[in-house]
Amino acid sequence: MDLLGIIDWQHSSILPIFLHCGIPHHFQNYGDRDSMELNIPKLPDNFSQLSSEDQETAKEVLRRRELHFLYIAHTKASNKDHMDALGAPYSLLRKQLYHYAAVPWDGNSVYLKVDLIRVSRLCEEITAPQGGIGVECPISFCSSEIEECFRLQSELLDAEEDFQKMRESLSMDGEGGVATEYYGAIKAHVQKAKADCLMLAETDLEKKAILYHYPFDDHDESGNT
Repeated sequence: MDLLGIIDWQHSSILPIFLHCGIPHHFQNYGDRDSMELNIPKLPDNFSQLSSEDQETAKEVLRRRELHFLYIAHTKASNKDHMDALGAPYSLLRKQLYHYAAVPWDGNSVYLKVDLIRVSRLCEEITAPQGGIGVECPISFCSSEIEECFRLQSELLDAEEDFQKMRESLSMDGEGGVATEYYGAIKAHVQKAKADCLMLAETDLEKKAILYHYPFDDHDESGNT
């Protein structure tokens, strides 16, 4: 068989290798200091004194750190080019900035702004040639703006973690799909969960957010094309 051509290039890109490389989503543990510093994963020294609930949490943290650590260890041993790209100066920050700048239609610019704040603090180091002087950052943020942005980021991370746990407990895929035979039972379950959330809501604003923005409600899509 002769190869006559290659089609469907619309998602191809030619970029610096550090923008292509990365740790797969299910292995990465970004945001965790021990993982970012590649410390050898271990349980906390006081593990035996923790409650059963805290022990389960500690074991889950260990599992995430081990996956991250082992992926890096095997990459270092088996894929030098990938490892060199992962180790490029500020590669993760630059990659995240590139990623979040390309997805504003998600309706969430908080993560992009957080990375811009980090870049503004490190701009001269990031842009400095070897042995040279870097460029002063052209953007700046006031202290109150920075504080509010990081507060929103923390709330978003907590909400996304809770949402992911709920999806996993319902065996939902990334688009919210479930097996047909379980649809009725899962729909009843999520409606009960909504009622429980409304009971636990402490403010009118929280109740309003649950009523109008519950992620598993049906939505009128008649106007969509």
